Amino acid sequence: MPASPSAALLRLGASALSHQSAARVHGIELLQDDGTRHLTVPLSWSHARLDGWVVTRADVEVQHRDDGRHVDPLSGSVVESAARVELWLAGLAPPVLQYEVRTEHGRLVARVDLAWPQQRLLVEVDGFAFHSDRLAYRRDREKMNDLERLGWRVLRVTWEDVVLRPYAFVDLVAACLASAG
Repeated sequence: MPASPSAALLRLGASALSHQSAARVHGIELLQDDGTRHLTVPLSWSHARLDGWVVTRADVEVQHRDDGRHVDPLSGSVVESAARVELWLAGLAPPVLQYEVRTEHGRLVARVDLAWPQQRLLVEVDGFAFHSDRLAYRRDREKMNDLERLGWRVLRVTWEDVVLRPYAFVDLVAACLASAG
């Protein structure tokens, strides 16, 4: 049976969890995860081996940093996390995640993926699976109309927008934030 992450680190000393293993420990949802367990050790450790682990040798200094790894349990999906990272890399103000828009009487109109409440800008990162039947499609249109009636600007983006065209996605959000004042 492969050693646990903490046992593996203790056994190899100055090593670090890396690749998918580091992401799993930090709660990062992965697009693909084959369950492989990875450790990275200094290049000079030419004979470092550990059953059940892929040991990578690298000429790097291992440091632990906790300066806001941009992981947020409120992100509803991998693509939402990717969208937030692209916006952060571009230097844009961080959005509020899973923001609840309510009427003046407190009725919940929508819970949206990303929001900039002061600018009244919302971003919905749409996946096909959640919009593929007639009922979901109709409810989504009703929600968008309610948000519009309340004065919100709603941007609808897809996985392709965020992952394949991140610069266009970031430019769109930046332009809408700028025009909102």
